[in-house]
Amino acid sequence: MKITEVSINRPLAVSMVFLGVIIFGFISVTNLPVNLFPDVTFPMMFVMINYPGAGPEEIETMITDPIERSLGTVNNVTKITSTTSENLSLVFLEFNWGSNLDAASNDVRDVLGYLTPYLPDDASDPMIFKFDISQQPVVMYTVGGEIDQLELSEIVDDLADRLQRIDGVAASFGMSETMREIQIVLDPLRLKNTGITPDQIIQIIQAQNINYPLGTIESGKYDYMIRTIGEYRDLDEIRNTVVGNHKGVPILLSQVADVRAGVTEEQTLSRTNGKPSIWGMVQKRTDANTVNVARHVRGRSGR
Repeated sequence: MKITEVSINRPLAVSMVFLGVIIFGFISVTNLPVNLFPDVTFPMMFVMINYPGAGPEEIETMITDPIERSLGTVNNVTKITSTTSENLSLVFLEFNWGSNLDAASNDVRDVLGYLTPYLPDDASDPMIFKFDISQQPVVMYTVGGEIDQLELSEIVDDLADRLQRIDGVAASFGMSETMREIQIVLDPLRLKNTGITPDQIIQIIQAQNINYPLGTIESGKYDYMIRTIGEYRDLDEIRNTVVGNHKGVPILLSQVADVRAGVTEEQTLSRTNGKPSIWGMVQKRTDANTVNVARHVRGRSGR
C-alpha cells in the first residue's frame, strides 16, 4: 500500500510528521479552556423588585400580581412563576428554546416601563436578570476568626479587591452583612410631649442630609459650580438637627432621641470550624479557563 511504502521508504519524514502532530496536540491541550458547564444559554430570566417594610401579602397584591398579568403578554413566554417574601418580589419567566433573550429582555423592559408608575412609591425600580450559567461562582471561600465582625468584614472586602485583580476574574465579593450605621433610638415619652411624630423626624433628617446643586457662576473665562453641603459629617451634627419647636423654642433631635454609632443587626449566622466567618465568591469571565482561575485564586489567597 502507498502509505506503507512511504513509511518504509521515508522513515525520517514520517517521524517528523508524527512529532509535529504530537507537539501541536500538546500545545492545544495545554491551552484548551476548561469550564464547569457547557456554553448553553437557558431561555430564562427573572424580575426583582424590593419594597422595604412591606409584608408578603401586600407585595403579592400590589406588585407580584400586576407584574405577572402584564408580562403574560410578552412574546414566546411559556411559563411564569413567582416568589413573594418580606420586602421582595421575584417573578421568573421561561421562554421557548431558541428565543432571542436580548430582544425578550427589551420587551420585558418595555412592559415594565408602562407598569412602573402604578407600583407603590417606595418600591424600587424593577431589575431584570438573565439566567446565565457561566455566572455561577467558580470559587467559594470563607474567612473566619475570633475577632470583631467589623474588622473581619474589612478583611474580606480587602481580600475581594485583591482577587478582583486576578486575570480571568470577572467579579469577586464578600457576603458580609455587618456594616457601620448610625442608630437613632427615639424616646416615646419625650416624643409624645413634643407632639412630633417619627415620620416627621424621618422626613427632616432626609431633607437635611443632602448636598444640593445651586448652579454655576461665571467669572471671566472660568465657571464655578455652586452647591450647598448638607450631608452630616459627625454625630454631633445629627444630634443638633432641629426637628420641631415648642412655644417658639427649637427642639433638637438629641432631646427626643439617643443618637449613637453602631452596627447593622445580624440576621444570618455563618460558622467555619465553629468560629464566626464570612463567606465570599469569585466569578470568572466567560472566556477564562476555570482551572487556571481557581488555581490563581487559591495562590493569591494564600491557600
